[in-house]
Amino acid sequence: MKRWWRCLLIVALAGLVWGGSISGIADEKDRYAQLTPKYRKWLTEDVCWIITPQEEEEFLRLKSDANRERFIEGFWEKRDPNPLTRENEYRDEHYQRLEYANRYLAVGSTRKGCLTDMGRVYILLGKPDDRDHTYSSNIVLPYEIWHYFKSPAPGLPAGMRIMFYRRFAAGEYLLFDPLFDRNRIFISRIRQWEFISPEQIRDVLGLEFTQAYSSIAPGYSTGFSGQIIEELRDPTWLKEAIASKVSSVPESGVAVDYTFDIFELSFEQVNIPTEEGFYQCHFNIEIPSEQITLKEEEDKLLGKVKFLGSISDSKGMTIARLEETAFLELSKEDYPAQQHYNLSLRWRADLVPGEYNLSLVSFDKLGRSQGKVEHTFTVDELRADRWLLSDIALGYKAVKADKGMMKEGLPFTLGEYTIYPQGDAIFRQGRGIMVAAELLAPEGWTPEAEPVTLVLSVEKGGEKKVITSVPLSGIEGGGRRMVFFDTISTEALAPGEHTVSMELLGPSGELLIEGQKSCSLVDQPVEYGKFIVNAQRGVDPIHLEYLFGLQYFLKGDYLKALPHLETAALKKPEELSYQVLFIKNLVVLDRLSRAEELVNGLRAKFPHDPQVLLIEATLLAKQERYAEAISRYEEVLKAGLTSAEIYNAMGMLYLNLNNNTKAREAFQRSLEIDPSQPEIKKLLEQIKGNY
Repeated sequence: MKRWWRCLLIVALAGLVWGGSISGIADEKDRYAQLTPKYRKWLTEDVCWIITPQEEEEFLRLKSDANRERFIEGFWEKRDPNPLTRENEYRDEHYQRLEYANRYLAVGSTRKGCLTDMGRVYILLGKPDDRDHTYSSNIVLPYEIWHYFKSPAPGLPAGMRIMFYRRFAAGEYLLFDPLFDRNRIFISRIRQWEFISPEQIRDVLGLEFTQAYSSIAPGYSTGFSGQIIEELRDPTWLKEAIASKVSSVPESGVAVDYTFDIFELSFEQVNIPTEEGFYQCHFNIEIPSEQITLKEEEDKLLGKVKFLGSISDSKGMTIARLEETAFLELSKEDYPAQQHYNLSLRWRADLVPGEYNLSLVSFDKLGRSQGKVEHTFTVDELRADRWLLSDIALGYKAVKADKGMMKEGLPFTLGEYTIYPQGDAIFRQGRGIMVAAELLAPEGWTPEAEPVTLVLSVEKGGEKKVITSVPLSGIEGGGRRMVFFDTISTEALAPGEHTVSMELLGPSGELLIEGQKSCSLVDQPVEYGKFIVNAQRGVDPIHLEYLFGLQYFLKGDYLKALPHLETAALKKPEELSYQVLFIKNLVVLDRLSRAEELVNGLRAKFPHDPQVLLIEATLLAKQERYAEAISRYEEVLKAGLTSAEIYNAMGMLYLNLNNNTKAREAFQRSLEIDPSQPEIKKLLEQIKGNY
């Protein structure tokens, strides 16, 4: 009897322990599941062998992608051995090792090369100085010995010999442990009976094997060798040692939020409508150079500022990203005269109509200070039946743009000219102010049928002075887009705040459209010379096609969305979001055979990706393969992705299968997640009434 209740107690305690362990594992899985594929890959593949446990814990606590981006920036900056260079040598070397491991060290493995024993050692220690490779024979199984003549990492000995073997001559190469592994694992199982003693085995395998088998390095015991191998299997202190070796920042951890000195930024935005249906959005961010820390090197003064920015839409989806580093270089003699020169970053993003938020942070890498810009703006609807006027750009000069500048679409290139904007809009009295803007005429407009006049004026204190009044004569060769340039002479203008206005007047003098821009005139020196950085265009043409398609899709205009989404999906097949939305559009249009072909291709590449499983479930439901669709939704739930929409879809599928019990359970789970669903509540009541 005692034995019986003791068995029950043991089982109950085991259940508690195992239940807690399973719960802990589930919680840990949930923490990874909350990450998008990009950040999950970064954590579990890109840096899994070099990120410290504290850093990993800190990363998993982050709640927003913006903070994750800052974390990643800080992670690599901490490991940058020379912050004054454009390159981060450590990061570049790490990704070269990662690429090599994935390409060449996945032999016999079902995993990526970076996740194998060989890949892990290669990423941690780098390329070995020499490699001995023995191929399989009727006696000896394949193995490799990697030689590191110098210490490959802090805390590791010189002259290291690391062995890998393939168990039973199959599968991936495994790390050999001199403390626990037996030398018989290198001998074919068929021939092991011929080799009784270790001496006989060593005679067959040779001197190199004997040395590597007994010790990881000359003069080190088997026990110490086992400890090193254990560290290579599950690196802890080795991660810290490698990070401290290359770190340029003395403090430990990664700075997620920079809480240092704040410097001032001036910000300017110019939106220009285009005939193609989108806006060119030009941004100019400026920092006075006296706020930037300069480091003395020989006869020069050097500075480095990093810019990180993003544009997101009203739903929080990131549309464009900015990552640019600006370098300042001054001679010591010139610095006093140039200390008021600004650092100017120019950026352009092509956007379709909608609400957007721009977030930009700049870091002074030497002075440990930062500047921030948070800006919400609207890109208006483009209508072909009326006049459109861009924002007015004010600058201290303009130059003729060459063909290369126009082709690249450099920021603040309007037509044939590139303007140099003044971010703070402060100009010196007596110096000219360059004014630039673009007009988009209505479709079918001609100056003969509807003569219009463009008026440029400056206003101060209610007094308005007309600078230019010109009739628009149309565009040579047709088209709707016109570029306007002029210079405002400031000699006769009083110091203070002024408003620059552009008005378009109709045949009877009626106002068709107007734009305004404020500026200041001062009667003291203003330095216009600048350090200029032209960032890469924020949104590439392929992504712009996707944005057009997304806009039409959300409006329900699926036929118009189709060519844009197809172009994006075909030209960038690696972008999963492009593929998924294109397939979704095909399903809505009942082009199911094409959709099925694309889904099968994605399933082969990404068999467990929740996005792929969801779109496949949508397709299967459309094909009335309800049980299979439910199965895909269940896979999504097992992957840790839950939502009311998923349970609602499963409930409807169960109803189609006449399984009211399962349908009711699904709808109940949906309401637990989101109780504010009157339609689902009503449907659930109907099911209960019929049950």
